[in-house]
Amino acid sequence: MLQGFSAAIDRLPVSGNVSISRRYNAAGRTLLDDMTLPMGGTRGVESLHYRMEAAGSDSDKTLLEIAMQPKAAGQSQGSFYSLSLEGGPVADDPGGSMHSFTGTLLIRNEPEGTEGFTVQTGEQDDERTYEFNLSYDQGVEQQDPQTRQYTRAQEYSLLIKPQNIEGEGDQSLTLKVTLSSGADTRSATRFEGTFSWQDMSNETKIEAAVSGGSAAPWLIPSVEAAGAIRLDRMNESELASQKTGLQADLLAAVTRLGIAFLMPKP
Repeated sequence: MLQGFSAAIDRLPVSGNVSISRRYNAAGRTLLDDMTLPMGGTRGVESLHYRMEAAGSDSDKTLLEIAMQPKAAGQSQGSFYSLSLEGGPVADDPGGSMHSFTGTLLIRNEPEGTEGFTVQTGEQDDERTYEFNLSYDQGVEQQDPQTRQYTRAQEYSLLIKPQNIEGEGDQSLTLKVTLSSGADTRSATRFEGTFSWQDMSNETKIEAAVSGGSAAPWLIPSVEAAGAIRLDRMNESELASQKTGLQADLLAAVTRLGIAFLMPKP
């Protein structure tokens, strides 16, 4: 299987050097994790940059930048996306289930222009910036001693604030959900809650009730014995032959899967 992954990686077009930098403190905590990956046009991506830096005892700063290849012939740069995030667990939360983050999302579209040059309009219509606040409370698991049911109430809130974008107001999204499951680790998990989306500029609000659950535990169906291959009845030579064939089939399947995922689409 490892050989299949290696073959897929070898086919990945890389346009530069991969850069990875990490720094740890004496206790083993990651203080800095910085990676630059030249993608060479895979999925239209020119490069990826990820950076995580410790900002406090329990707070981190995270930066993710994606530079796309130009779609138009003659363009020197394509679209660019940048997501920055800072925060972590709430310090005064005794349960440690509450987290709070602030961040910024920058979207810069590919400049418009004819082949070989870009039209400069003096405006920033091709660039949009959104600041946001994200907070969530994962709740504390509770057990009903009578039914042996476990429940956990969770709440997620996201406030998106467009920066100087005409016609776009602040958006508030909230999800409140309760998860419930039995004591058995194979028990299905159900969820029930409400989702709300409000446009803060005109007080328009959409609310929805959500519910669902995971599938029932998977049961292995009975196998028809007629014509089945019985490994327990094979000698060493027959087992070796079956193993070789299975390894070849798995390697070919993994190689095809890796190439299909990593190679650029035509």
